[in-house]
Amino acid sequence: MLRTLPGVMLVVVGRRIVFANPAAFDLFGVPDLRALVERQAGRAHVLSEDVDRIDARLAAIERHETVSPSSEYRILRPDGTARVVE
Repeated sequence: MLRTLPGVMLVVVGRRIVFANPAAFDLFGVPDLRALVERQAGRAHVLSEDVDRIDARLAAIERHETVSPSSEYRILRPDGTARVVE
């Protein structure tokens, strides 16, 4: 029986990650939820060139504006590598 989902899964409540599966930890390059939440809170997981675009998208969502259902950006891992996600 499959015990974990093979793809990345994050559960976000109020812009805060409250659950992540092992594939998410691997994608973000962190060992656990605490490290992932710390990187998210400090915006350390977003490549600096993508921060303004992501902030604008989140603000539009909060204003209940229509946004594209997908968005591409780069996740910056603690080792300095980046991963493109949609």
